[in-house]
Amino acid sequence: MAVATRPSVCAGCGQPVAAGDAFCPVCGTRLVPDRPMPVRVGPADTERAARSTNGWLLAALVVTALVLAVAGLVGAWIGAQVAEVDPGGAAGDGDAAAAESMDA
Repeated sequence: MAVATRPSVCAGCGQPVAAGDAFCPVCGTRLVPDRPMPVRVGPADTERAARSTNGWLLAALVVTALVLAVAGLVGAWIGAQVAEVDPGGAAGDGDAAAAESMDA
């Protein structure tokens, strides 16, 4: 790994700085660049994260499918109950009545 060299002159004020200084003693400009800490992620960690994400997505898909299936069954059951109570259908009678009132 290459070691970054720092300037011997401050970029903020142009004054000379010592090699070990992190900040300019005159103006306070930071001389050491900010860098994020390196993170080492191995293939096993990546695979585990992918498996974990896929598991949640699969579970959400299964739950959604079950909810939709139950909603469909409930809707079909309600439709069957309405058909038993009113075999002609209230909407059908209303349409005929509406057509008769338009003719009058």
